[in-house]
Amino acid sequence: MNHTSQQVIEVPENFEMVDINHLTHMIADMLDRLIAHNDQIPLTPSSISRFHSRARPSISVSDYLCRIVGGITTQELNTLELEFLPLIDWQLICTKEILQQYYVNLVNQNPNYRRFVSSESEI
Repeated sequence: MNHTSQQVIEVPENFEMVDINHLTHMIADMLDRLIAHNDQIPLTPSSISRFHSRARPSISVSDYLCRIVGGITTQELNTLELEFLPLIDWQLICTKEILQQYYVNLVNQNPNYRRFVSSESEI
């Protein structure tokens, strides 16, 4: 992929100040890369779960993240939540420092973005 024709976007040093559109774009890009990686895993009855699909959705990750998507029942959402929470060991909150590190990693993984870092910064 040729990134020379695209301008690199400078985002704030700290996650609290980032434009939500830039953050959404970076998250969508990361999810697209994860989906591409997961698509390489052969589907077997033991490797598929509620979080998988046999076919790619017709909506892009970016479009999905940029609009409100309805149609899921409360019962289905509760079922998905109960399956997801044990996977994250019920760790529902994190510190500001962990969110900042997630943000730093997200920016570092995307060639279209660069984080402005002040000279006093430790990260």
